[in-house]
Amino acid sequence: IQHIAKEEGVLPLIHGLDSVHGANYVKDATIFPQQHGLGATFNPAHAREMGRVTAQDTMAGGVQWIYGPILDLGVNSRWYVRVCSMLKRGVFLFVPFLF
Repeated sequence: IQHIAKEEGVLPLIHGLDSVHGANYVKDATIFPQQHGLGATFNPAHAREMGRVTAQDTMAGGVQWIYGPILDLGVNSRWYVRVCSMLKRGVFLFVPFLF
């Protein structure tokens, strides 16, 4: 795709994939649960490892830009689909996941 874009003289394409649950499009990749399950572990080291494995598996599929894991607080329950993908813990429990 980049080759065609270059031939046509258009800007290079930037593409990424949603790897919130891991690289589910890569054979034998590790698949992870929803982020609120990750938040329920209260284990920031586990979250970092999940991010590392997801990045490794996604890059094996040839993609260098991913969307995941999501590190956010669910503050608007009307947006149910995204709230289910967030850590869903209070801000004081959330801070250790940032570092």
